Order: sequence, then structure tokens, then C-alpha cells
Amino acid sequence: MPGFVNNGVLLDRSAIKIESCAVEGGEFNVTIMGYAGHSYQLQRSNDLRPAAWANVGTAQAGNGAPLVLTHANGVAAGQGFYRVVVDPPSDFN
Repeated sequence: MPGFVNNGVLLDRSAIKIESCAVEGGEFNVTIMGYAGHSYQLQRSNDLRPAAWANVGTAQAGNGAPLVLTHANGVAAGQGFYRVVVDPPSDFN
């Protein structure tokens, strides 16, 4: 196609899966496949339908390999819910 520019991979829901989660030494860890061109942010809430989710740790860039997102001392936070937010590629318009 003339004029077509491939700016990366657009992910659908079936590509985004939690590979594993675990508690290790008081930390809560989530492992997810990190696709290049996307960033991944762990979030937490005490409620499944909060007004806003709180970011946990820093966002990580995908690199074509599994990423471990960590809530340091997450066990001390008590019961709650987690999700992973995936941002589109930075050059996605």
C-alpha cells in the first residue's frame, strides 16, 4: 500500500495476560509479557470500582521479554486489587 507506515504493534486484549503473580519477601510481583514500544504500569486499589487507581512503582518499557512489576512491601498494604495498564506505542497517533 502506498504511504503505509508501520509504527509498531497494536495489541488487543488477547495479547495482554498476567503470566504469574507471587508474594516474595513481602513484595507483590506480577509478571507480564512486555511488548516493545509499549509501557506497563502496575496499579492498586482497595475497591474494584475506585474513582482512581493508584500507580505502584514506576512504569516499565516493554522489550520483547517478560517484565516483573513489583509492589515493594505490598503485603503491608493489606487486601486490595491490582491491574496492569498498557500504554500504546509512543508514536501511535
